[in-house]
This record gives sequence, C-alpha cells and structure tokens, in this order.
Amino acid sequence: MLSYGGKEFFYCHCKSRINLWEMEKRKLVSVVSIFRLSLRR
Repeated sequence: MLSYGGKEFFYCHCKSRINLWEMEKRKLVSVVSIFRLSLRR
C-alpha cells in the first residue's frame, strides 16, 4: 500500500514538473519569436 502511494506521488510530481517545463518552453519560444521580429525592423 505504501509503495503504491509513493508511486502515485512520484507520478504526480513528475507530471507537474513536466507541465512546468512545457510552460517555460512556450514562454521561451514566444520571447524568441518576439526578439526575431524586433530584429527584422
């Protein structure tokens, strides 16, 4: 029972970390695209 709870916790933790990383990646991509647009002018 304890190991199952641990697995569940670990899975949720990893999932939230991945979601955070995806959000950061999207932010980075948008910043880079804005930067490129400003360079073109």
